Amino acid sequence: MPDISEPSRVRALLRLTFSRDSVSDKTFLADSFQEAPLKVVRAFTLEDGTALAHLHNVSGGLLGGDHLAMQVNLASGAKVQLTTTGATRIYRSREGFSATTQCNEVSIAEGALLEYLPDATIPFAGARYLQRTSINLAAGAGLFWWEILAPGREARGEFFEYEEFAMNISVSAFFWAGGSPRRIFACGPGKKRFVACPARTLSFTRRPFTFVGRVLRHANGVTRKTDFKS
Repeated sequence: MPDISEPSRVRALLRLTFSRDSVSDKTFLADSFQEAPLKVVRAFTLEDGTALAHLHNVSGGLLGGDHLAMQVNLASGAKVQLTTTGATRIYRSREGFSATTQCNEVSIAEGALLEYLPDATIPFAGARYLQRTSINLAAGAGLFWWEILAPGREARGEFFEYEEFAMNISVSAFFWAGGSPRRIFACGPGKKRFVACPARTLSFTRRPFTFVGRVLRHANGVTRKTDFKS
């Protein structure tokens, strides 16, 4: 929880619930709750019945002390593609403010599929950013999730000059045979390393890589993770 004595900054929640129409086999945005600066205008229907929604941050970027949350729920059989309208920019943290935080909670019901395809996250020099993502998958659910970390304002010579940066993710899934949910994957890239479950560390230098990222794929009860650098 943020320190209540810190200067006031943005606190916002975006909650999206998607359902499938059994007659048309199309997915639609059944319910939404939006607090500025987080916004989704509408969901578009693709040819295969998938719902495509664009996530907006109308503020243009995140500042120190901002605390954002996103909750995404997919009902049984729903197919959803989420993307962003642009990169997420994280500005230098100002003195007296806590780190920028983002909390994502995702629930994917049986037979549903979520593709999360955002633009890159760009922490500027001096930025502090902490992200936590929790994903729960029912039996037969599918997931494609990527995250990309860009180096900053390269024209100014910034290459991963942020003060603090962490993107932690956990995935829990039900087995087909029934039983309690089990966390099948967890990782958290830190400032100079990726930490992958259970305790494997992949070290890398900040240069000459231009982008760092990871892709998660879950299908048929199996989760695979790919780290990449370019």
